[in-house]
Amino acid sequence: MNYVYSYKERRILRLKIFIGICIFLAIAILTTLVLRFVIYPVNVHSDSMMPEISNRSLVLVSPLVPVKRGDVVLVESQKTTDMGFFKSLISNFVSFVTFQQVILFQDNGLFTENDTVRRVVGLPGDTVYVKNYVVYVKPANSSHFLTEFELTSKSYDITTNDIPENWQGNIGALGNTGEIVLGENEYFVLCDSRNSGIDSRIWGPVTKDRVKGRAFFQYFPFSLFGGM
Repeated sequence: MNYVYSYKERRILRLKIFIGICIFLAIAILTTLVLRFVIYPVNVHSDSMMPEISNRSLVLVSPLVPVKRGDVVLVESQKTTDMGFFKSLISNFVSFVTFQQVILFQDNGLFTENDTVRRVVGLPGDTVYVKNYVVYVKPANSSHFLTEFELTSKSYDITTNDIPENWQGNIGALGNTGEIVLGENEYFVLCDSRNSGIDSRIWGPVTKDRVKGRAFFQYFPFSLFGGM
């Protein structure tokens, strides 16, 4: 009788363990699918988007949110390589549950250390140029240039880190550029810290397939917790 009871207990225990493993795997796979196709948690590794996004900030990015003028987006590095579904599944899950403190199969950030967040200041069809670190934009079918701030409903600040009075805008991160006409699937993206980062002034326009999603929520530091 005790043997039968013990056997039943072992079967129930094994069933509970099996169910627990299945639930854990289901949660892990679901979480990873969400992180891969719905939301990317991104650890920002520079001060190039100050003052809104500082070094070591954590933001959420979604490829499902439409990109508009003034939005902050995640730009894929041209060096990015696909690590494969299963490696990505494990890496995304581990990075999520450790709040981006442990990132597997990669050096830094999301997929490669060179994926970066930048602000969209020019949309497909726009003509843009930079003067004294401010972008002037002539939208498609318009005859007038307006500043980036006049054309967006988003409020944001840029910094130039106390540029010397006689500083030439064509040295370092360009403060002045010629006119650039954006193609059908091209965006002009810039740092908010205009003389301390690399962006479309160096890369040129960014194609739509390199825009991996829009940053819509910042969850660290807690002082800046909220929507973007």
